[in-house]
Amino acid sequence: MTTEFAKLVADSLTHEHFTLVDVGCSGGIDPKWRTFGDRLHAIGIDASASECRRLVAAELHPNIHYRPAFVRMLPDHPAYSEFWGKPFSTRDPFKRSSAYRTVQLLSEQIKKGTSEEKLLFNEWGQTELANEAEPISIEAALAELKWDDVDFIKIDIDSADLEVLTSIVRSLTPWKVLSLKLEVNFFGGVAPTEGTFHNTDRLMRANGFTLVALDPRTYSMSALPGRYVNTVAAQTHTGRVFQADAIYALDLASEEDQRLAHSLSDEKLAKLAAIFSLCDQPDSAAELLMRFRDRFGRMFDVDRALDLLAFQTQGDRAKKRPYKDYLNEFEADSLYFYPRRELHMPRPPPRALTLVERLRAGWYAFNQKYSGTGT
Repeated sequence: MTTEFAKLVADSLTHEHFTLVDVGCSGGIDPKWRTFGDRLHAIGIDASASECRRLVAAELHPNIHYRPAFVRMLPDHPAYSEFWGKPFSTRDPFKRSSAYRTVQLLSEQIKKGTSEEKLLFNEWGQTELANEAEPISIEAALAELKWDDVDFIKIDIDSADLEVLTSIVRSLTPWKVLSLKLEVNFFGGVAPTEGTFHNTDRLMRANGFTLVALDPRTYSMSALPGRYVNTVAAQTHTGRVFQADAIYALDLASEEDQRLAHSLSDEKLAKLAAIFSLCDQPDSAAELLMRFRDRFGRMFDVDRALDLLAFQTQGDRAKKRPYKDYLNEFEADSLYFYPRRELHMPRPPPRALTLVERLRAGWYAFNQKYSGTGT
């Protein structure tokens, strides 16, 4: 993935920072956000205290913070009673999966492993944990940092994801949140408190966000294990759809959201375009640039920016076209936009007809001759 367009945006920021909240930050902040360089302000929160210590020791960026804590909805929240005592999910098939079976087979090795190795198997519960009896809310954590403007939020905690998301929906507009990455489940029941995709999607749409990307993960059952996608026991190439990373964003290029778009700063709009690009949505970034060309023109060369997005779209194409040429190529219905086709298919080698084929051919010729239709 190219980061050149996001780098252009980052270098054009003069008043604002790019602010990121990562809830469930084991492994560290996604490297793509570091494209914002000195303009990046981030906080990562994770239940694994040992992982947070490791991240703090390795972190060189002065404005990236890590905090060990369980994140939950606190009792003073208006929706607390709706979630209290309710299961995070039901009908979870994970313990029937091949990934779970592998973890069972390697359980003794995992117990002896480092915190990093345990986290690779998602066994964060075996690491040194923060005090679960003293959870924090995202709102409280940001209040301590005196942050009142957030660009991107990620929530992936394998438990109270929907509860935590619900706890901040009242703050999404005041914080001017542009986009969120959320882990959603495709298993579960119909209770409105379960972290299912349909509950998450309904909540996000009710708060003005549009689903722009969905990256599903499949898990095979242990009765017939599939091949793992990565070098750890997790998703497989075959199996039932289990979970997904869902990316939601404000759709500020739409007619319906023009009032909101005009209420945001030029730099805020540019950061949304950068988010689209970094989340492999260069087309949505280009749509924003075309819609608000005059506003972006106050920050950077829009034609150059469109060229960078066009290059990103063309991936590993040997000779990438700049934006205008690329659009002209599309308008001309170029074969580039279609799967490759063999225009001259080789003829199969000749072979003798079977008896049945000869009888069918004879019957067809007879009908052609005497039917009078000639067809």
